[in-house]
Amino acid sequence: MVLCTDNSVFMLSKENTQSIKGLSAIMVLFSPLSTSLSFGNRYLTVFLASFGYLACATFFFLSGYGLEISFSKVDYHKSFFKNKIVPYFIIYLIIALTYFCYHLAIGNSTTFNLILRTFSFGDTFIANGWYLQVQFYLYVLFWIVYLLFSNRRSVRICCIFAVLICYCIICYCCRISEFWYISIISFPIGCCFAGNRNKSKVIIRFFAAVLFVITYLATYLIGNTLLRTILYIFSSSSFSVALSFIVMLRWLKPILSVFKMLSTYSFGIYVMQGLAIDFFAKNIIGIVPSFKYALCVIIVTFIISIPFTIMQRKVYDIFRSYDKKKQYN
Repeated sequence: MVLCTDNSVFMLSKENTQSIKGLSAIMVLFSPLSTSLSFGNRYLTVFLASFGYLACATFFFLSGYGLEISFSKVDYHKSFFKNKIVPYFIIYLIIALTYFCYHLAIGNSTTFNLILRTFSFGDTFIANGWYLQVQFYLYVLFWIVYLLFSNRRSVRICCIFAVLICYCIICYCCRISEFWYISIISFPIGCCFAGNRNKSKVIIRFFAAVLFVITYLATYLIGNTLLRTILYIFSSSSFSVALSFIVMLRWLKPILSVFKMLSTYSFGIYVMQGLAIDFFAKNIIGIVPSFKYALCVIIVTFIISIPFTIMQRKVYDIFRSYDKKKQYN
């Protein structure tokens, strides 16, 4: 990336990661608004709609990359459960409570079965909550595999690949919505790149980009459900790698700096967009789906993502400060 002066290795700095997170947050936000933002163009609608699973694949890639880097630090794994998994679950509970209260306020029915699945797997009353569930289980999976194979990185990554491939097969056979698994293979790919960041040649950038274009276009040409699902997995995985390499282009740095500013609120944007979209979709204040509708959703999403981000930071800070005090004492 920009840090690589000879452009010969793959590296992701904090700055580059933030830019990609911000860009992915915008992609996630535009995806459900594809009809309103495409001005009636069918091809543009389809293209914008695909932003969702591609952006989630990038989030998974960055998550795997970041975890592999973090776990390389001494004793990081010892505090991971209480400093990452537990606060993440608490934040998930707060999100669930927020959505539950919202649905209750507008008169949406929420069954007991849906509530159980919201806190387990397979369905949720949280908009796009599948990502939140899957991310939680990925944290747990990585932590457990690391404890089992802490000194054998290659075995660890292979185990994660194997578990997630089995997960994809089970989801497909059980006819679970493809959104729950077509982006997930990007996670171990991120782990792999983190472990081999000094060996990964830039040629991978070109290969990933070509693979993405081929597999992405093929998803619209192949009619067989199984083959199309496999193509979705390949396209999302290759896209996450290709997008991560884009920050190597120095002339894009001014543009990426804009997305960097949004990275702080990327998780909040993802979580809160569902509330804004559902509120305006109900036509409560008389705004029908249009460009004006999309603009209102975007503005409101950004506004309500701010207090959520503050809350998110506060939860993590509480657990980290408690852990530091415990170590000091």
